[in-house]
Amino acid sequence: MLDSADRDEIINQLDAVRRLTLPPIPAQLGHSPRRELDIALLKALGIEKPNLVLDNIYHALTNELDKLG
Repeated sequence: MLDSADRDEIINQLDAVRRLTLPPIPAQLGHSPRRELDIALLKALGIEKPNLVLDNIYHALTNELDKLG
């Protein structure tokens, strides 16, 4: 179960994303506000070093998306 601080951070980040017109997902990777939302989610999951993990996720996603296009 999420603690209230993690839940509030995710809600705040979702609100920030909701108010914007965003580019397609590949163009969002690594940039605000997408990055802050993803970090908040990883922290809530208890992931150690969420920035490093997220960089690895983005790298893997970018590689896979490049193969498609």
